[in-house]
Amino acid sequence: MRLTANLPVVTAMHCLAFPAWTCGLNNGLGLTPQMGWSSWNAIGSEVNAAYVKKVTDYFVSSGLQKKGWQYINIDEGWMLGRNATTLEPIPDPHAFPEGMNGLGDYIHSKGFLYGLYSSRGVTQCARPEYRDRCIHTPPNPPIGCEGSQGYEKQDGAWIVSQGADYFKEDSCGGSQDHATAFADYARMRDVLNATGKRVFFSLCGWNPWYAPPDSTLHYLGGASLGNSWRIHGDGKNWTALSGAVNVMATLANYTGPGGWNDPDLLIGPTCNIQGVLCGNTDLQARTQLNLWSVFPAPLLISQDVLTWSAYALETYSNEAVIAINQVCQPSNSTHIAGTTLTVGVFTRMLVGRLVYGCKATTLPCLAPSQTIKADSTIAQTCGVAACRVNGLPLYLSTTGQSTSTSHVMRLALHGFH
Repeated sequence: MRLTANLPVVTAMHCLAFPAWTCGLNNGLGLTPQMGWSSWNAIGSEVNAAYVKKVTDYFVSSGLQKKGWQYINIDEGWMLGRNATTLEPIPDPHAFPEGMNGLGDYIHSKGFLYGLYSSRGVTQCARPEYRDRCIHTPPNPPIGCEGSQGYEKQDGAWIVSQGADYFKEDSCGGSQDHATAFADYARMRDVLNATGKRVFFSLCGWNPWYAPPDSTLHYLGGASLGNSWRIHGDGKNWTALSGAVNVMATLANYTGPGGWNDPDLLIGPTCNIQGVLCGNTDLQARTQLNLWSVFPAPLLISQDVLTWSAYALETYSNEAVIAINQVCQPSNSTHIAGTTLTVGVFTRMLVGRLVYGCKATTLPCLAPSQTIKADSTIAQTCGVAACRVNGLPLYLSTTGQSTSTSHVMRLALHGFH
């Protein structure tokens, strides 16, 4: 849960009096947004141990591990179904010949943390290739791939037994009714808590209503369920970035140490399989990282890092950008002037955190129509000193170009790179 004093104290009496989701997550993880890699947009449901090991090795050899990227997460595709006797998950023996525990041991041996995936519904999301591989005899569904609904106890305990440090639970195959969704995630949260191991719990529900409390349902907000919660759908290009930014900007009050609004994975131009969502250009990917760092939001690279460009490696190796995300706490970004972000347009939201780093502020010196120079002079204009992180000055841009509040996303495109 978020480790602040402003949340209600949940006691055993509360747990008895109200539905299960009033009992909060309490694992001490996620004090800063998680950083790592996800297999989904890199290789989709065709994920396999050999590929993941190559990615793990690359994060070491490229220097990314030393920059703070610490989780190696296996997304959809590893589980074929459920054992009819034990009801435990069955990993694909061809894709993962050493089992999930064996792969986890390899990832751990390289100094990383290791994540697994399921969905809270009856079935997973399941691309066609994956559906064809899955087991369709009872207790597995006749169509689709087995999800965790009704088997939270077995799945949560099994995932921990395989050495996983991180668990992403999707929302495919489940009801989108708010109360049902909260209760589904609460069951898995409670199972993970009961194992005694601290597991980062990542909810993937794709909706902004996971973030705020809902008193009518005795729901205390996303931080009572998990360490992060998806608040926007999958996407690529400027339209998706714009939508995620606008949603994130409205939810700044519901994110912080212990629990984070999660807009999406960090998507780039490189995929290793046809049909998997990718397609952000390198420039769009850099913009996404800059914006996600400023919020701050989880940083999970989901690209084929084995074939990406030198530009991409430079993007995700930028220590100043990473420091904004990991060091500048607890201020969060929100609208402080202007309107919303539209396709290709940046309207000065997030400026407070972007310029001042750890110091939350408003910018009364900037009128809605004012043209600003995106360099160190913005701090002088507003009568404050620019913040430094790791000895580096943090300005909106290093280009010195004049930028109107209604022009292309120059502030994000050039910030810190």
